Amino acid sequence: MKARNSWLLLLFFLFPLGHTYGTDQAALTDFQVPEHIFLYRQRLCKSEGNLVKQIATVEPDSFLSNEGLVSWVTGAKYKKYNLQRVQDGNAIEVHELNERDELQRLRRYELPEGQTVKTTAVAERVLYFTGKLGEHILCLINIDDPGGKPIPVPLPKEVKRKTFDDLLIDGNQLIAIDNVVHPKWIVLYDITDPASPITLGVRRMMDGFNQHVLFGALSKEHLVLFCESVHMGGKGQGIEVYDRQKDFEEIGGVGISWGDFIPMPPALSTVGDLILLSGYRKGVKAVNLEPYNTDLIQLRKRAENDPRWTRVYKSHKRKGPEVQRMFLVDRKQTKRLVKHAFALPELNKIAVWFENEERGFLVTPDQLILLPEEKKKEENVKQDPEPMPKLKWELEEEEEDDLPVLREMVPGKH
Repeated sequence: MKARNSWLLLLFFLFPLGHTYGTDQAALTDFQVPEHIFLYRQRLCKSEGNLVKQIATVEPDSFLSNEGLVSWVTGAKYKKYNLQRVQDGNAIEVHELNERDELQRLRRYELPEGQTVKTTAVAERVLYFTGKLGEHILCLINIDDPGGKPIPVPLPKEVKRKTFDDLLIDGNQLIAIDNVVHPKWIVLYDITDPASPITLGVRRMMDGFNQHVLFGALSKEHLVLFCESVHMGGKGQGIEVYDRQKDFEEIGGVGISWGDFIPMPPALSTVGDLILLSGYRKGVKAVNLEPYNTDLIQLRKRAENDPRWTRVYKSHKRKGPEVQRMFLVDRKQTKRLVKHAFALPELNKIAVWFENEERGFLVTPDQLILLPEEKKKEENVKQDPEPMPKLKWELEEEEEDDLPVLREMVPGKH
């Protein structure tokens, strides 16, 4: 009997409970991919084979184009500990990554007095930016024209005079994410000619109370938005997910509990049905949309045939997918906690960093295992209710970032 129990115990440790993305547990060195550049928080990273290294530091909220151009806003002000922006910037810089993996400044544009810029995006040699730009909220400028002036981008009639929260580039499309005031819209532009955007239309967004979109991420299947709201009851954070295969149809939202708020700036990324929120003291938050979407489709069909199922369908959407923690399992079935992770949908790979390791690794989604959040054991004594979060939470010091900090200055930055 003891021998049998020992075998059961061994199997338990070899095959931990949780959702995995496949059975092929490839080794970290089993595949080679082309060199790939990507942004992870304030770091410009480069993958070589299966390894990931940091090559430069950049400003918060930087944008990296497919052509290797990096744009960012300067003059912005941030909260003391978590780099959450409290004031937009007054200038824009565009840098280019050269053959020596150095950033060289191509263009700096300072806004007229009284104007501010919130975020930027680059397609080919055209810079897009949004903010309080006089009579306009979205403009473009030719990077290679030193004397070029901003050109306003036309807005659809549905969009009111408010800045966009984020700008995303998807091939020949510019995706602009509307601001806090309802109704909110996803605005689509055709930028086949980057200097002459053509409005394709708008898609209605979910309505969140006093909610800003801090940043978004794209995969072939989904548009994912990380949102934050502040109101009389405190602060809220969450993720909104839209289906790109169904014309940006709303899939659902994921709320983040009060005790687990994420200090800025995390990194949001998505590949397939996997959504990653990474870059804070508790490791990586992961959301697997596959089982959630399956249930959602079944409930929708039932609601279409029987109105009595409508309430259950809506309740499921409000509840959202389950938030889990991420681990990596290698060929020897060794489970390791992933401290940082960033999905690269172009490669169908995920860059991961473990605790106390400077370099990262590229892995495939099927090497990951997701485990439910650990729940605290309930005690038999009456507990005081959880206090409301402080509105001035920026004064509460957070733990320092544990990824190694690059100390060299960015070339061309002043």
